[in-house]
Amino acid sequence: MLEACLEIFERQPDIDKLILDTYAPAEGTYVIMAYENGQFVQKEWIEVKKDKKSGEALLTYREREAISRPDYYCKLVDMNKPVDPKKVIQSNSYLGFVIKKESLTNGKLTKEIITQYYNILRNPRIKYTKKQDIALYDAVEEQIGLVNYENIDIVEQWINENIFSFAEKVTGKDYLKIFFQMDHADYETEGKRYYIPNIYNKNDYNVKSADGVYGLPNNNMGLNAKKPYLDHKDRKCRLPIMENSDKVMCKKKFFDYLMNLASERRYNVYLPIDPEKKITACKDDDENGIPNGFTGYKLRLKKEKNEAAIIDADYVMDYRDLLDRSFYMQNLVEVPEKYLEDVRYGEISKRDMVRKLVDEVFFSKYYLKNIYTEPKDMKGIKDSGIRKGLLLYRDAYTEWLDKGNDEADLIKVVKQSGDMLIHNAIENDYMIKVMHQFNLKWSLLEYFQESEGTMKNKLTTIRQELKRKMDADVLQDIESDEEYSYAAGQMLGYLIGLNKSSKKTFSLGNRYLALNKDAQLKEQLRQLFMRYDHDEDMYKYKKRVGNLLAMILAYDVEQAINHDLMLAGYVSNGVIFEKKQEEKADE
Repeated sequence: MLEACLEIFERQPDIDKLILDTYAPAEGTYVIMAYENGQFVQKEWIEVKKDKKSGEALLTYREREAISRPDYYCKLVDMNKPVDPKKVIQSNSYLGFVIKKESLTNGKLTKEIITQYYNILRNPRIKYTKKQDIALYDAVEEQIGLVNYENIDIVEQWINENIFSFAEKVTGKDYLKIFFQMDHADYETEGKRYYIPNIYNKNDYNVKSADGVYGLPNNNMGLNAKKPYLDHKDRKCRLPIMENSDKVMCKKKFFDYLMNLASERRYNVYLPIDPEKKITACKDDDENGIPNGFTGYKLRLKKEKNEAAIIDADYVMDYRDLLDRSFYMQNLVEVPEKYLEDVRYGEISKRDMVRKLVDEVFFSKYYLKNIYTEPKDMKGIKDSGIRKGLLLYRDAYTEWLDKGNDEADLIKVVKQSGDMLIHNAIENDYMIKVMHQFNLKWSLLEYFQESEGTMKNKLTTIRQELKRKMDADVLQDIESDEEYSYAAGQMLGYLIGLNKSSKKTFSLGNRYLALNKDAQLKEQLRQLFMRYDHDEDMYKYKKRVGNLLAMILAYDVEQAINHDLMLAGYVSNGVIFEKKQEEKADE
């Protein structure tokens, strides 16, 4: 899949421009000096800070244009491949001088280190002592020419005369980056002088052939004693991948581009297979996320210390945010009107809105933030039930909601995750949340089963029948397991509601809602009734309460308790409290 992504990246109109347009500079002070009439003149002094919320550099377009090119082409491949052996100076050519500000005052930056840095730039063979290293450097020198000794002397002299004076001008633990503009000097060319000998993982692995040098790329690949499984032990050259310098450079640029995106928290990258379309990337909360009709590769990034890691990759086929059929978020258990504003109810035509609904109602707004979070990093989620639900079910929801796979079988997932999260919310005494979760669970199930309205009609019929039977002068019979289950839930909700203690009461229902044996459930309801039979509220609704309990105790379950309907009865408004038709008419 990586190779396919690289092919898409390679065909972009201007790869370097793509990288520079998305370049994410580190925080620090950026100074640009131009050599004019025999002396350096300051052209730019730019302070780079990042927005803590978005991660984006707070720069104007002009400022970004001024620093992106020199900063990109003057940086090291990584800190294990410095020009300065002491790793104090972190640039790769004489056109850049990059240090941590604190090294100006803590004694790390010395005249000796500066001298050694420029001596290596004058004669890179001081650094490249192995024959494989020298061969690569000779090749690049033949291509771009010899080092400009005169320019190096001019820059070194300026650095020696001025660098330590910056200690009075800059403070902090971020970077001081000084770049030099000179005649007959180009950042990209001087960067190539460093990059070609350093882009391979280790030059010891390189093999020279008639059409160039082949070796192990440095990006997305490592080879050492801790990774013996990567060796191809059945061939003379054991490298898992062998690529020429052009391919390795392209891969480096690809990962540089991904690092730019990850640095600004654009972790979702979309590489279209259509050659007429461009690569796009977005943040998790971006309203314009995955392009509509997108077909291609989706990469999920994570910003690590030195590079962007691809933590998930998949092929997406014709993603459509607009659902084939509208989804209806139904108020099945009659959430009170004042709480309806908190959740989107009614017709929803876009996948992204359903995604936000799942995030908010099921996972308390932790789903979107943690789709790809590793378990050890979920420390911010205090609710262990939500954390467990995310780890078990987030991948399945992501397949449908984020990748647009309408073939994903979510019926089982919705049932299991819904039940787990509902009982977790009950345990935490979140009654209104439970009502929303029940509504979402059954709205999703009916959407996937194409049976919208079935549960609503069933609940309406059962409630009407129970109300009629509770008001009857002659004891009536419950006629089905479903009616019995709903009635038991109503009775349970009523009795637990009589608990006058200051402690949580709604959560007390959890152990009753989990009962599977009919006889056990009846006995528990009978005991609850006996506990509260002295309550004055019991006398107020004596007829309805008595009839309801009598009908429950008289019914024998034929197949099984329907836990969904029992839960619906438990969380729904009590039929016991509803006014009779004649009372409503009198009002």
